[in-house]
Amino acid sequence: MRGPGRSRSWLAVVKFVADELFYDGKGPLLQTGVGRIGVFPARKYEGEGGPGCRDIAQAIRTHGRRPGEDLRSFARAMAFNWIVGGTDAHAKNFSFLIGARGRAALAPLYDVASTLPYPGRHPPRRKLAMKIGGESRLGYIQVRHWERFAAQVGLPPEEVLGICESVATETPDRFADLVAAARSEGLDHPVVERLKKGITKHASACLDRLRR
Repeated sequence: MRGPGRSRSWLAVVKFVADELFYDGKGPLLQTGVGRIGVFPARKYEGEGGPGCRDIAQAIRTHGRRPGEDLRSFARAMAFNWIVGGTDAHAKNFSFLIGARGRAALAPLYDVASTLPYPGRHPPRRKLAMKIGGESRLGYIQVRHWERFAAQVGLPPEEVLGICESVATETPDRFADLVAAARSEGLDHPVVERLKKGITKHASACLDRLRR
């Protein structure tokens, strides 16, 4: 959309955030990962004592309505954040939809912010909010780390590696389609092209490490 005087372009995002304090009793309740695990929201970062991948997976297995499906979705989400440089994917950004009988389902991924188009620290050294098999630096995550991640969340390693390769292969093309659609609607900021190039380059590097 355009701002006042059509001098600026704006991207409006509908974000869903809710917890017990705002629940109106209609539809499923949304609860953040830290809320489901029972951790104070200020401790949302693993590096500050908050939950990690193992904790999110345990919450899925304990409370999930479809734990197998949600664990695979969680693996895809972690792979996606790795591919796009989404370094702020902390436990509060993984939420659960709570049904009438108290059973939970992993909510759609949201609040993803890529660091790839921005200057500063060398991208390979930028750190994910939650470690993948003991490693958080984007450019240092290898097959062995994803195998450890698979063991932590209770999925077969070959399935997790397949998910990673699929996400790394598909994301650049899908993002290119989104960029084309955005441009057709008037959103054409230089950061969009930098993000597109950054994702393509980083996805290729991730694929190389997965195939070694």
